[in-house]
Amino acid sequence: MTIAPQDGTVAPPPPDPSISPTPLYPNNRVKRHLSELFRLALPVTIARLGMLIMSVVDTIIVGNYDSAGLAYLNVAHAPFTSLMVTGIGLLTGVMIMTSHANGRENLLAAGAVWRNAMPYAVLVGILFTLLTWHSDLLFVITGQPAEITENAGYLAKILRSACQPH
Repeated sequence: MTIAPQDGTVAPPPPDPSISPTPLYPNNRVKRHLSELFRLALPVTIARLGMLIMSVVDTIIVGNYDSAGLAYLNVAHAPFTSLMVTGIGLLTGVMIMTSHANGRENLLAAGAVWRNAMPYAVLVGILFTLLTWHSDLLFVITGQPAEITENAGYLAKILRSACQPH
């Protein structure tokens, strides 16, 4: 039994079961896209995992040494971590726009996005570098007690020097 449409047109015949349907993704496109996605995501994942492992190792070492030192370390990490995540978020659009242009095989557009974003990225980098360079002042401005400001500021200086090339 078939139900005719209300507008008076005839309903299409049911599909022939002997004919196989057209695949939704020909040539195994999903597998190809997933392999490309994982290939591109691997370096980013390794970099983020490296940052996480460094924080965990710092926490383990300092936690075994002194619980107050662990608190100071976490306060000292706060500006670095917050600004790093903010910087990644601010520059995520550049990655998206360049990947779209690259997917369209428009390398000129990808290059234009990159060139237009470079001054913005440099400005964000300089601003965030200055903020982390003076993170001990950030502790004073946010009203941290003198003991936390002194100890977390000292640890922030150590973190800064660890990030600089030697």
